[in-house]
Amino acid sequence: MTASDIHACECAVMEPPEDGSYQGFEMNKQVEDEWNGWDGDTVVKLTDGSIWRQEEYHYEYRYSYRPQVRITGNMMHVDGMSRAIRVRRID
Repeated sequence: MTASDIHACECAVMEPPEDGSYQGFEMNKQVEDEWNGWDGDTVVKLTDGSIWRQEEYHYEYRYSYRPQVRITGNMMHVDGMSRAIRVRRID
């Protein structure tokens, strides 16, 4: 696999489905800046410019600078946190 193949694969999964189902959607990015954990209404900006809002209540504090993020379907897992949280893309 070449660098251009990897770039093409990454670009293919950047946007969630238009129907809002998120089924089969997956991406790996980083938090844009500081991370302070989940507070129940956390808004997360990623390095690709996308913005996601926490959709279920969970409180967990953990400071990190630009942690890795994996979004699978509508679940976001931030490295170092205990579990994935349901999210929705807002921009």
